[in-house]
Order: sequence, then C-alpha cells, then structure tokens
Amino acid sequence: VIEYSAPWARPIAKAVPSWGEEGEAQAEALRDGLTSRFGKERAERIAYTNRNMLIFPNFVINDIMAITFRTFEPAGPGRLRVRPAGARRLWLFRRTDRHHRFFFFRRRQ
Repeated sequence: VIEYSAPWARPIAKAVPSWGEEGEAQAEALRDGLTSRFGKERAERIAYTNRNMLIFPNFVINDIMAITFRTFEPAGPGRLRVRPAGARRLWLFRRTDRHHRFFFFRRRQ
C-alpha cells in the first residue's frame, strides 16, 4: 500500500477552493462525523490520505478522488494493458472515446 497526500479533493471530506464555502462546510461536517466515529488521527488519515494498493499479481485498488479498481494484463514485450476491473470492451471503448473527445476538442477551442 502506498499512502500520500495530494492537492486534489477527496469525496470523503477534503474540499478544494472551487467547491466554495458551502462545499467546505459540507466537508467539515463530514470530517466532524469521522472524528466522532474514529478519533482525530484516524479521521484525518481517512479524509486527507490517498492510497494505491497492489494485490499481486495484477489487481490495483486506487483510493484517490474516487475508488477505482484496475487490472493489468501483458499486451506484448514491453507493453501492458490497464483496464477497469470487470469492464466490457464496448463500455471501455465508449469511455475512452468520451475522454479523448473531451480533451482534444477542449484544447482546440
């Protein structure tokens, strides 16, 4: 398990300035609830710490801006294919297509 902090928000209870005062107030209320349930030290770890967990040999759980599950498969010498765990090919195509369209069209404008 790799644990680290980062500048981005965490849905559990870490706000960022773009969320505004209302978002910060909601995150603070969530942190207060975590503190009452788990104590201050553990609540801060839950709210502010990102985690990447490798489950050997090819499964990763990322607890960052959201929780994601990934599998890694050899695709050839020196190549590795990374996929959301349990994803179907058509769904992966659509998701990747949306991602590329968003970034490529956004940069041209």
